[in-house]
Amino acid sequence: MYLTIKELSEKTKYSKHTLYKKIKIMTNGLHYFKPNNGKILFSELAVDFLVKGVQKNENKQRLDISKEGKPISAYQFVCE
Repeated sequence: MYLTIKELSEKTKYSKHTLYKKIKIMTNGLHYFKPNNGKILFSELAVDFLVKGVQKNENKQRLDISKEGKPISAYQFVCE
């Protein structure tokens, strides 16, 4: 299932403006897609990435996003 920027904003409580800024740290083709240069569609991995600071690989193993190997706080995620 894919989410539009508005749906992702409602689900994560991040503003649309913040989500557009967060695209810079997400991976195209994994967290979001932009088919035919149209509107951006976000995957469920984007929700995990934004809310939990983690994502899961193909084997459903938890992958930490932070460089230290620990989940990052929401403050670190938003401010860094």
